[in-house]
Amino acid sequence: MARSNDDALEQRLRTEVMLVHHGIPAVSLSSEAHDQIKVLFELTRSAKESLATSCILAGLIFDEMRTRAETIEEEHCETFRWIVDPNANVNYTTSASNARELYISWLSRDCGIFHIAGKLGSGKSTLMKFLFGHVETRKQLSTWAGALSSKP
Repeated sequence: MARSNDDALEQRLRTEVMLVHHGIPAVSLSSEAHDQIKVLFELTRSAKESLATSCILAGLIFDEMRTRAETIEEEHCETFRWIVDPNANVNYTTSASNARELYISWLSRDCGIFHIAGKLGSGKSTLMKFLFGHVETRKQLSTWAGALSSKP
C-alpha cells in the first residue's frame, strides 16, 4: 500500500511540475513552490545554454589559432585611426567617414557580417588586427552586449 502511495505521489508531482513547466498554474502547489519550480527551470535553461556555448567555443579552439595574427605587422600609429576616431585627419574624408559610420553602426546592431574587401597586400589583415585590439571596438561591443542582455 505504501509503495502504491509513493508511486501515485511521485506521478502527481511529475504532473504538477510539467504543468508549471508549460506555464499552467499547478493547483495543488503553493505559490511559493510554483515560483521555486519556475526558477529551477530557468536556471536549468540558462545552464544548458551556457554549457552549449562553452562546448561550441571549446570545439573552435586549436593550437595554431593565434599564429596568423602574430605574423601580422603592427600598423603605423596613424594608419587606421580614421575608422574609429571622427577627429582623425584623412585626405579622403567622404569614404573614410562612410566606412566609420558603417563600422560603428555594425558594432551596435545584433546581426549581420561586416565585410572587408581589398587587393592583396592592401592591409585588410592589419586593419582587422587594429580593430580587434582597439578600445573603441571593445567599448562599442560592450554597449551592444549590454543592450542585447537587456532584451526579453
